[in-house]
Amino acid sequence: MKHKKEVDGLTEELKKEETVQPEEEAVQPEEAIQEEPLAEPQEIEGEEEDELKTTKKKLEEMNDRYLRVQAEYANYRNRTEREKSDIYQRAGESIIKNLLEVKDNFERALSSVTEDEKELSFYQGIEMVASQFNEILGDNGLKEIEALGSPFDPNQHQAVMQMADEEAEPNHVIQVLQKGYQYGTKVLRPSMVVVSKQKEEE
Repeated sequence: MKHKKEVDGLTEELKKEETVQPEEEAVQPEEAIQEEPLAEPQEIEGEEEDELKTTKKKLEEMNDRYLRVQAEYANYRNRTEREKSDIYQRAGESIIKNLLEVKDNFERALSSVTEDEKELSFYQGIEMVASQFNEILGDNGLKEIEALGSPFDPNQHQAVMQMADEEAEPNHVIQVLQKGYQYGTKVLRPSMVVVSKQKEEE
């Protein structure tokens, strides 16, 4: 009987605890959930938006800086290419202009021989060298100015005298005293010429 009373007493105490604990457990979680602040997520979203705007602005600034550097480099490259081209052009002009005297001497030597001397192997050798020399100059941009029979052009021809010529039109080149040459589009040496003039009436 004694044991039965103790068991009954424990059972009643357990029932009391079971009735109290659910109320506490049911209240505490609800209170904890209700007390959570709702402003914190909004603050986080605001910070992320500001950070995104800052990052976007930095990217735009870096992109503008990159485009400016790229444009400056393109201008620098074009400028250096033009400068190099001008240097090569001037150097080529200077060298070829000096070689014109050698070309003139070849032509004078070849034109001074007789018909019999043209059969000699020595003359034929000189002629081959002169031909090769002229070919190299032509490949490097040297071009003879066409003068004989063409209208007088002060930009390409240098008139040393005028002569009356019944067969030629007035103000045309009737004789070339010295050949003229141009390098690319620039005249290195104008043709030294004789120009026709209108025949005077008697």
